[in-house]
Amino acid sequence: MNTLVSFELAKMLKEGGFDLPVCNVFETSMLHGRESYFFEKEYELDNHNKKDGENTNYYSRPTIADVVMWLHEKRRIWICVSVEPESGVFYFSVDKNKGSFFYDKGGDYPSPTEAYEAAIEYTLKKLI
Repeated sequence: MNTLVSFELAKMLKEGGFDLPVCNVFETSMLHGRESYFFEKEYELDNHNKKDGENTNYYSRPTIADVVMWLHEKRRIWICVSVEPESGVFYFSVDKNKGSFFYDKGGDYPSPTEAYEAAIEYTLKKLI
């Protein structure tokens, strides 16, 4: 899926150690004491999540496919999104280390993008 992740997922990915080079980035600033992104930008291919001082206000913005493959290669976690044929509602499953599964058929995600985003968020919060 070539959809770019949201700002919230980009922040979670940085905290989770996402380190692949990407072209898209969120740049943030402090506004009224809160961090918020003020623009999305396309840069040269780079790991914008570097922990050094110069990149603290940048968050890499990968595609959902980039994140799914990174989770598989780095953490041995596989995310799968499926659809219920009768209702057309999407759900996800997560396989960690070839054997422990988590299914979310109660989520009622109207699109595969929303199901993938929910699966990534679940993985970052509960499995990493």
